[in-house]
Amino acid sequence: MKKISLISICCLTVLLLSSCSFAMKGKVTDIVSGQPVGSATITIDLGNGKTREAKSNDQGSYRIKKDNADQQITYTADGYESFTLSSKSDKSRDVYLVPTAEETARRITQAMLDKNYETAYAYLHPFDQGFFTLDQFKEIQSDFENYLSLVKEFRVAETKDVESFRDNILQKTFTGTKAVTVVLVIENGDIKQENTWDINLMRMTDENNKEFWHWIFNRTSNS
Repeated sequence: MKKISLISICCLTVLLLSSCSFAMKGKVTDIVSGQPVGSATITIDLGNGKTREAKSNDQGSYRIKKDNADQQITYTADGYESFTLSSKSDKSRDVYLVPTAEETARRITQAMLDKNYETAYAYLHPFDQGFFTLDQFKEIQSDFENYLSLVKEFRVAETKDVESFRDNILQKTFTGTKAVTVVLVIENGDIKQENTWDINLMRMTDENNKEFWHWIFNRTSNS
């Protein structure tokens, strides 16, 4: 009887451990800026069409009830690519989200308009960063500053997949890129017009092992 009871207790213990739940914690961070991502949605797939959700706070921290089982967890946020991982018993998991190509182009445009060249430079393709330093990057913007000073607003219009893009500065051809068209609304006195700026992006991993959309530097604007 004692052996049977002991076996029963062991089996019950294993069953309880395998079916118990716990609080999973972590932080959601922007992989480029290192800033916390607030209001990110964390979704656990419970199977049979059921899910469990939680939101990150302003500091990017989140807490969600997790079952002790292999489950798919998806992280989403406005302006970011979704990220899914598989986890069983992780009680802590930090995640870095990648800004979408459209969001990347928006940030680059806003940074250039604000003359925040440090931010714009952070998105440059490593080849471009090797071509000129941050100080040199700032120096070559004087003529472009005059043009951008006329921009009153802008919007991201469309994104196109580009098989190859030729960078005339680097004398190099890039493949598998995206061109995000940004519409710049120009006002000069009584004259108002819309010009377009195709921001060419390539997703790659930099020397810090961070993978995100990098800007293949260009300043071309077409009416």
